[in-house]
Amino acid sequence: HRLVLHVHLVETDFPLTGNVIIEVTPEKKEEFTLKLRIPSWSANTVVKVNGQTQEAAPGTYAELTRKWQAGDRIEVAFDMTCRVIDAPHGSNRKGDNFQAVVWGPIVLARDQNIDPDYDKPVRIIADENGIVKIKKVNPTLPTTRIEFAVPTADGEIPMTDYASVNGWERAQIKTWLPVKTEYMDGYIQKAEIHGRTRSCVFQSNARSSRQDAPVCPDDIRNRIRRRETLKFRRLIRIH
Repeated sequence: HRLVLHVHLVETDFPLTGNVIIEVTPEKKEEFTLKLRIPSWSANTVVKVNGQTQEAAPGTYAELTRKWQAGDRIEVAFDMTCRVIDAPHGSNRKGDNFQAVVWGPIVLARDQNIDPDYDKPVRIIADENGIVKIKKVNPTLPTTRIEFAVPTADGEIPMTDYASVNGWERAQIKTWLPVKTEYMDGYIQKAEIHGRTRSCVFQSNARSSRQDAPVCPDDIRNRIRRRETLKFRRLIRIH
């Protein structure tokens, strides 16, 4: 038989928050499965049906099976955690040292209209999982929907949702933010010293059984630099 079903988006202020309320109104009470897409960017989504928590995994569909009746409500709280994303490594090495900041699914941007240093290199402060503790602030411009204070090693910088940026007056923006290279160089230097120390200890121990074993070979620096450059984007977040 044919099921007449009405699904209404009752309440949401998404993407200002991740909260969504949906009302399910079938013509009559009946059991069926309603599939709700959980986006991969929402790592910890909370889904409730009439107040009862349901299973929801990122990048899947939450399958809500029950005897639905008029007035049943689905509450969804998407995870709008702010994260830093590393630029992909393509064939052009000049694009390596860049990061972007996203809030839920929203890409944030540095806007020249409110930030004269919009194109300056920065180091975004994030934890080991890439999570950034941003603060929502009152928008500087009346046309801006969402504005945040984003922590960096040199203090907070203003960033807005990309869609709010007024680029029609020749103002520039940055979504891929250049990473401060002096920090990267300093980190690699510390890693090299630490790596050489460990190699010296290891190979000094080896000398007891093999007297001709070299101590701190010349290629250690290059080997460590290659390794630490690849690891830098992950490890920069915890320093």
